[in-house]
Amino acid sequence: MKQEKELKEELTTAMHSEFTVDAETDLKHRVWSILSSCKNQNKTVNELIDQYDLSMDDIEKYKQSYFDLLK
Repeated sequence: MKQEKELKEELTTAMHSEFTVDAETDLKHRVWSILSSCKNQNKTVNELIDQYDLSMDDIEKYKQSYFDLLK
């Protein structure tokens, strides 16, 4: 029984590792999320920026890639 539990935990760890993203990808996705939220909620970046743990430099770095997605 103990061996079965260890196996399940090992598989869970392996499965979770498949869904991790690197720090830059995470940052880009948060920028895309804030820009999408601004559009959908009719709010400004300054109103939401603290909730997304981003800086204006982060947004500047990835905002064009977000707008390119909308083309």
